[in-house]
Amino acid sequence: MFEQRRERRELVVSVTLAETFLLLVFLVWYVSPQGELPDWKSVAAEKQKRVEELERESKRLREEIDRLQKINQWWKDNFGVDCPASYEELVQVLRSPNARSAVLEAGRGYAACEAANILIEAEVRQGSVRITYGPAMTGLQRWLAQREGTFRLDEAPLENWDQVKVLASLVRQYYEWRARGGSPCRFDYKLVYHTKEDYYDGRVILEQDFYPAGIRRALP
Repeated sequence: MFEQRRERRELVVSVTLAETFLLLVFLVWYVSPQGELPDWKSVAAEKQKRVEELERESKRLREEIDRLQKINQWWKDNFGVDCPASYEELVQVLRSPNARSAVLEAGRGYAACEAANILIEAEVRQGSVRITYGPAMTGLQRWLAQREGTFRLDEAPLENWDQVKVLASLVRQYYEWRARGGSPCRFDYKLVYHTKEDYYDGRVILEQDFYPAGIRRALP
């Protein structure tokens, strides 16, 4: 008897599910244009196309977020703050203690060769030059000592432009060596000048091989 009841319940459930399905089909048919059933294959293809569009957009947004995070991290690494969101915030950042050195470094064509990168300090007076060595000369001398048959540096001070040309020739060899190793660089120089002509001569000659790190006119 129990088996018969169970079979009856299953039959009722089956009939109910079949009727529900037919009802849904009828409703879809009824609300569709001209009473036609939709093309389920086309509907599925359209939905898949939309899913693919959303996936592409999601990928683009993730890449954009990653790019913005890298930009923000650069500002944190160099200035210790988030990327400025306005002109006022940018001005405030550029007034920070490490902003000037970061901006100057970014404007260099080549990186510095040494942490203390001043190689020479020059004074040009009435066309004559006098040069002393800066702290970066230690690294250059160390490199020269490891090479056989190369020129030796003249003792400072250098007091004519011919000696400066010899020094510049050695420096260019050093630059070439650094470039072959994948780390090109440039030394810096400081200049004290007396006349406009001294200013012009000093900069034109020295900036063929060095970057300016300080230029000032001599006191009267």
